[in-house]
Amino acid sequence: MNNELIHYLVQKGYEWIVDQRNLHVLKAQELSEQDRVLLQPYFELKILDLAKVAFVDQIENPPFYPEIIRLGIPNLIDFTQMAGITFIDCILISRCFPHDQQSWISLLFHEMVHIVQYHLLGARQFAELYIKGWVQSGFDYGSIPLEKQAYDLQRRFDQGGEPFSVSQLIRSHLRRLGFSLLS
Repeated sequence: MNNELIHYLVQKGYEWIVDQRNLHVLKAQELSEQDRVLLQPYFELKILDLAKVAFVDQIENPPFYPEIIRLGIPNLIDFTQMAGITFIDCILISRCFPHDQQSWISLLFHEMVHIVQYHLLGARQFAELYIKGWVQSGFDYGSIPLEKQAYDLQRRFDQGGEPFSVSQLIRSHLRRLGFSLLS
């Protein structure tokens, strides 16, 4: 895939992220006190304060999907099948997927990892890393490095054990890879 097409995908992805965040943050709510207590050992207070949650009937696919289908890009991520997605500091949760308390806090933890990634990278660099990771992994969602990181940390959280600082782990990992961070 040529650099021009990757740049196009990154720009469209970034615009979608910002548009979706701005659309949904208006009806989003802060984390519940119960969720904050469960997540506080893993996330800095400023991250917990940033996070907002909005419920939607279904997460929508980006409006530019028909255009990139015409370009022949395979294996588009079907966001309508996702339980959650994060746009900067706004977590969307689909009502299509009921969850008990344990699956809820696990999903919320995963999405909070993305808030940390956005916070450290900024929305544009997040979009670039996410989309380039998707392209470089052969369009495989499960192999996107930012998703792998979120799923690895989610697994560690789900297993219990000693709390850990998500921000410190992500910051350290991104610095080792040579990325410039916002904070």
